[in-house]
Amino acid sequence: MKDNQTVKPIVNMEAGTVTFEVKGHTPIILNMSKVHPDNVRRAGFVGMAQVRIVDAAAVGRADEAGNIIPEAQRTATKHARMLKLVEHYESGSPEWHVKGEGGFAPSGLIMALCAMQPKRDPAEIREFVKGLSASEKKALQESETVKAHMPKIAPEAVEQATAKLEEFLTA
Repeated sequence: MKDNQTVKPIVNMEAGTVTFEVKGHTPIILNMSKVHPDNVRRAGFVGMAQVRIVDAAAVGRADEAGNIIPEAQRTATKHARMLKLVEHYESGSPEWHVKGEGGFAPSGLIMALCAMQPKRDPAEIREFVKGLSASEKKALQESETVKAHMPKIAPEAVEQATAKLEEFLTA
């Protein structure tokens, strides 16, 4: 458990349990086989909505230089990320995480274009990008106009990822 963490949930799919390690207390174990099927189903919907879509598509309020990202750009970025997640899960893939460089890097171009064209339908932008070759996508990502709108990694995300890496490397 990390120093700044008071509760660490541990999901064990094989055992069908969720163990909650609470700092300074005995663990609490939730046996999912004892939970009513209606509650398991509802938890699936709520978890998918909040954790796998809304939270996973989070966008920081500031870029890596500390500049505030305009709300329209943050909203467009979040929308594009949510759309990508929904498409991934509706594809029927058993993969829990979205495949790609850095989670959302492949749609970074889509997010930038959505930020540049906030009144345009993101689905239309996504279809436009799908029609581009890999070299065309790369060229657009490198253009100064688009690069200025590319999503940035929030400093706190970099700090958290670095801490996780250090923890992993020292384990």
